[in-house]
Amino acid sequence: MNNELEKSQYFLLIFCFVFPDIAVSAKKSQEIQEQKDYRQRLEEAEELYSNGKFEEAIAIYQEVIAQLEKESFTSETKNLIEKALSSLAFTYFTIQLFDPAEEQLTKLLPYFPEKELDKDFYPEKFLQIFSELQKRILATAEIITFPAGATIFIEDQPAGKTPLKIEKIAQGDYLLKIVLEGYETEIRRLTIAPEKENRAEIFIKQAQAVPTLTEKKQPEKKKKKSLLLPLAGGVLIAGAIAFIILKKKLSSEEQYSEWIGQPFNIEANHDSEKTITISQLEGKITSFSYAMNVDFPNMEELEIYFSSPDNHFQYVIWNRQFSSQLPTIIKGQDITAFNEAKISGSWKLVVKNSSGLVGEIQAWKIGLHYFPK
Repeated sequence: MNNELEKSQYFLLIFCFVFPDIAVSAKKSQEIQEQKDYRQRLEEAEELYSNGKFEEAIAIYQEVIAQLEKESFTSETKNLIEKALSSLAFTYFTIQLFDPAEEQLTKLLPYFPEKELDKDFYPEKFLQIFSELQKRILATAEIITFPAGATIFIEDQPAGKTPLKIEKIAQGDYLLKIVLEGYETEIRRLTIAPEKENRAEIFIKQAQAVPTLTEKKQPEKKKKKSLLLPLAGGVLIAGAIAFIILKKKLSSEEQYSEWIGQPFNIEANHDSEKTITISQLEGKITSFSYAMNVDFPNMEELEIYFSSPDNHFQYVIWNRQFSSQLPTIIKGQDITAFNEAKISGSWKLVVKNSSGLVGEIQAWKIGLHYFPK
């Protein structure tokens, strides 16, 4: 009986630990064999093309593309699809079927927006068709975050760090994920349109600190004391509770709001400015905060300040300092600058440029802590 039990346990171990590895290995071998078969089929199509059997070559290319589109999108299948689509397009072009050739190139470019054709191999007209399709299908995109340095994922594929400029991306809708340590992960939808400035400006919220839980200690038993001490302790505790309640009530009345401004160009030898209009808010300002990305080649040429409504109060945030970082991130907070300023009205950001250089305020915002009336 014990021997039979040991045998059954042995076979169970083999089934649980060995069979999965065998299955994975078999699947991998199958994938390698399938890719080898695809390559052989493409070589057959190339041979048929060389012998002038264009229709037979087209049939094989179409068959391989249809099968590859059902496969998982690995680097190997990607290379095979690129080869098949390019070859099919050029085969159609060779027999002067230009519309089907354009159709295959149109399918190719979203897969491979960075693809360029060999000018020494392809004829001029084919290169011209490809170039016109690039202009029609592809676009550029610029993604700016505040603060900069965030990692951008497009459809779960890493694209780079901000500020990020993508020179070639196919038109359509994309899912963005923005990741920066110490800040909340942002998920956004980016729509790309050709012949348009595709630009996304994203302010990332700082992650909230997670409170740590501490183990509560059991109170120690105390010896009996005189009646006066508990009474005095009770008065102190009651006073402390009243103070905490009052403090909480006062602090809960304070509010915070923030406003995001539009980007604008910094013109040469000129004062450039932009406004944020706040309406229907009255109260006492307790703190003013600001943040911006400045793309300018020499920050020592710039003076930047904020002006409250009616220009009654001004606050300089940059006074011709040196910066080695491009774009330059400027952010801060002041608890006295605009205490006497009114909230509603036009808040102005002014950039004084005394040089012939040009640049851009890529993104900016202001925030106010205040007690509303």
